[in-house]
Amino acid sequence: MWDVVFRTKRGVPVMRSPLESLMSGMELHILVISAWADLLNYEETFKQRGSIARLFCSVNMLNEEDYIKSAKSR
Repeated sequence: MWDVVFRTKRGVPVMRSPLESLMSGMELHILVISAWADLLNYEETFKQRGSIARLFCSVNMLNEEDYIKSAKSR
């Protein structure tokens, strides 16, 4: 159940159970978001020079208060 299915270049592991949160109607697990941000940032290194640079942030950019505000607004 907790076997690592995917690990990013930076070492962010994503196990099978969190990946199941990709199913329709489920809340997305934070490990999936962090791994996706890592993957997108890695892909940015292959863009053509002169292209607009982008930085994708993991969930670690937010603090606990941000999560509480988000939950209360639902």
